[in-house]
Amino acid sequence: MKIVPILFVVSLAMSLSTFAHAAEDTIALKLMTCQTSWLDWKDNPTLAEPFNKQLKASYRIDDEDGTYKPIGSMTVLAKKVSRVYPNTMGQGLGFAVLVDAKFEAVRGALAKHGMKPIHQQCNIDEYTKSCTFVMGNKKTILLYADAGTKNQQTLVGCSYE
Repeated sequence: MKIVPILFVVSLAMSLSTFAHAAEDTIALKLMTCQTSWLDWKDNPTLAEPFNKQLKASYRIDDEDGTYKPIGSMTVLAKKVSRVYPNTMGQGLGFAVLVDAKFEAVRGALAKHGMKPIHQQCNIDEYTKSCTFVMGNKKTILLYADAGTKNQQTLVGCSYE
């Protein structure tokens, strides 16, 4: 009996089953990449209905800080979602998602997603890494992370200001 191949197959199957359970949140993806905006919905609540249903079904509110945490495994850009900020991006109006991934990985995933910014600017110093991608009027994708090497999380979202 060949134990090594059997262990490999079992390990591979377990890895694939874990990955298969992570659902891609396509509504959050569209909001955080400025493809759609909840500002567009404010005059027509029926447009917000799919998002509200998704938020209530897939996330629970954290009473300590008011953010939303996934109930199960949720991803955007194939990166694990840690928290969702449905009303803010940083200190302004917008929509943001904190993902468990390094800054460079999220930036690369955004590029592969096919975004075409009008203007972009990135700054990296000893404390922070950030990029802004202007997508249109009141639609700017912001990418932010601590510059510390231990940080494995990145905030990405759309600012409406």
